[in-house]
Amino acid sequence: EFRRVLFRSKGCVFANFALDGSGKGQLDAGLLQLNNAVGFLVDHVYVYDGGTPGEAGSSGVNGITMSAGDFGATGSEGWIRNCLVERTTKAGFNVSTETVNVVIENCIARDCEGNGQTPGFQVLGAENAKLIGCTAYRNEGVGFVLGTTGTDVSTYRFAKYGIVANCHAYENGQGTTEGHGFKVENVAGQVS
Repeated sequence: EFRRVLFRSKGCVFANFALDGSGKGQLDAGLLQLNNAVGFLVDHVYVYDGGTPGEAGSSGVNGITMSAGDFGATGSEGWIRNCLVERTTKAGFNVSTETVNVVIENCIARDCEGNGQTPGFQVLGAENAKLIGCTAYRNEGVGFVLGTTGTDVSTYRFAKYGIVANCHAYENGQGTTEGHGFKVENVAGQVS
């Protein structure tokens, strides 16, 4: 049975459990979804089988996702470490919509596929996101992407001041659209 976990909290710890999407999920949600969560820790969590295999990207399901919700809201501030996400139809790890100060460390995203360009790790419109020691393996699209949210330049939310360090991307680009290991586009500020 599909379980979506939505936490709006402060100072929470989520550790040592698995979330099985059973090949289902809610449109654009994550199996573990953290919106406006401040001060959270996600540690040793296994997330798998989110979304229906073969579904269009617009119907996909992320693995672990966080956002600030509405623009101008308080962004997520937390740490995700030692987690494995596999077989989701959207990004394994998704950081978006003005999320701030998130660290993703020693995590793996593998075998994510859904629309020809499903990434392992996706940071869109976030600030001060750090990906450290992570691995993207055999994902349909790019291994790691840092970029903007939206398609209209007047409403872009840029990724700012990101750090990607000691990460590995291999055998990504299994789909028909993208084959990048790391992709950085339309980023404001400094990314290293």
